[in-house]
Amino acid sequence: MSVAFVVTTAYQLFHYKNIAAHLSDVTAVLEVREQDFELTEEVIAKHLPGVAVETVSRERLKDLDGRFDAVVCQTPILPLEFFDSSYVIAQQYSLAKENYQYGVWRAQADLNLMYGDYSVGKVEGFSRAVAVGNPLLDPYFAQPTTRRGWSATERNRILYMPTYGSLSSMQSVLPVLRELDADITIKLHHAETLELDSLPAHISVVGAEDDPCVLLAEHDGVLSDFSGAAFDALYAGVPTVVCGTVDLNSKDLVRLSDSEREQSTLASLAGTWQPDRGPRPCWRHSRRPRNCRPATSTRCSGNGSSSTPVPPGRPAPPRSVNSSTPAGANTSARTRSVRRFAATSPPIGNSRASSPAPPPRRQPVHNHPPGARSAGYGRSRRGRTVW
Repeated sequence: MSVAFVVTTAYQLFHYKNIAAHLSDVTAVLEVREQDFELTEEVIAKHLPGVAVETVSRERLKDLDGRFDAVVCQTPILPLEFFDSSYVIAQQYSLAKENYQYGVWRAQADLNLMYGDYSVGKVEGFSRAVAVGNPLLDPYFAQPTTRRGWSATERNRILYMPTYGSLSSMQSVLPVLRELDADITIKLHHAETLELDSLPAHISVVGAEDDPCVLLAEHDGVLSDFSGAAFDALYAGVPTVVCGTVDLNSKDLVRLSDSEREQSTLASLAGTWQPDRGPRPCWRHSRRPRNCRPATSTRCSGNGSSSTPVPPGRPAPPRSVNSSTPAGANTSARTRSVRRFAATSPPIGNSRASSPAPPPRRQPVHNHPPGARSAGYGRSRRGRTVW
């Protein structure tokens, strides 16, 4: 089976390479858009050695139809070309900006590869979707952790991963980071056009070509805003603080769900901080989401138990807690007992990190409880065994 991966930015390669490793006939298609993402065939060859590389403009994507058995993408552009012969596979790459990520454009894809039950529930009413996990984090869980953990006595290393455009927190956060007593790495969003100049010595800047898994392993805490990087960091067990305020006049506001605008999705999992409203951020009490596991590092059986040893140096993935009761006042005794247990669970740094359930969503969708399950990883409701 011949498979083509449509690549626009270097960030996508960290998803694609962990999928392409299991395929034999692979071609990388460099899509050229009006905005220059500084992606070259040499960069693609570095991440996908031995893979054929082609270049095509956005206007000529339709020419790929019929040349490959399947074409994999991450954005709505390819599905809206309405292929006749080749299968169009849309792979989820983020849990943020829900209105965009779970848009009706997914109905035009032949198959949607989603992170987990929560994401499948968002789109299964109008598209074909399956829960497969997040391949981005496979390398992170394949090796023992080297991250020291948050320290109250030593100088900490903070990874700042903001989103881009009008939803970015860069302008309000950067002045505080300049004065923070820590080693700070700013990972710019792959679509960010802002150039940072005259930074102090304790702040360094990296881009889309830098491996997110390596960065997570090298830092003690993560600061983010409306970016999907916050979800990845929490699942990797890195203490996380989310910040940023919503500009009601922002043209990108339509990408956010109500819970994202209110910053309630991760309220019980991460610390929150507003640069103009309070003291400096604190990473000591953020927690790892419950009911999470990586995409391919551990295969699970139908009852949620692991059938493959967990990599050394990492806690075993928690057993999933399946409940069809939406969050709210009328929760079952089982759900309430789970929340009481979560509220007394130890913070990150102990052998089994856990977190309390988040506050209820305003409008539950498909009876999928929010919060920890919004991390998107887990066994399908229909009993499919996933990685």
